[in-house]
Amino acid sequence: MSDPHAIEPAASDRDVLDRTEKVLWSGAPNPLRYTLVKSWLVFLFGVIFLTSWLSATFTPVSFLFWIVSMAFLLSPIWHYMRAMRTTYVVTDQRAIIDIAGIMPRRISVPLGQMPLIDMRVRGSGSGDLFFSEAMAEGQSRVGFLGIHEVRRVEEILRNTVEASRRSNAP
Repeated sequence: MSDPHAIEPAASDRDVLDRTEKVLWSGAPNPLRYTLVKSWLVFLFGVIFLTSWLSATFTPVSFLFWIVSMAFLLSPIWHYMRAMRTTYVVTDQRAIIDIAGIMPRRISVPLGQMPLIDMRVRGSGSGDLFFSEAMAEGQSRVGFLGIHEVRRVEEILRNTVEASRRSNAP
């Protein structure tokens, strides 16, 4: 019996999935929204560091402030490029964040390990969908940032988590 909501995985998703998994939704972030969410605070620190450097006399320590501030100020470019290489996938078993390119990373959160589903909607119907707390100290919550039709994706994920919990109940 096939799931009417399952979709055929894209070629880029096939190497991420187990053979038994069905893709229920796949998408990518809006690069600008992803960049804003990920780097606004770091960028602000870059501005502060840069103004500290500009107001100081030139010393090796002030040069260090310049280097750090430039890295912080360039963080939006880094996050924009990462957003362009990010794929989000919801399957019948887990949610996946797959980032390709320089410093690739794959985060996979099984449905049974989603203690929360928190949606942040913007006026355009896009938004962010968080489904796990920080996986390691110093990280923010885990989720899909800057996705279109966030309500639809939240409904798919919530229904899938509930179905998984019902099927695993004693």
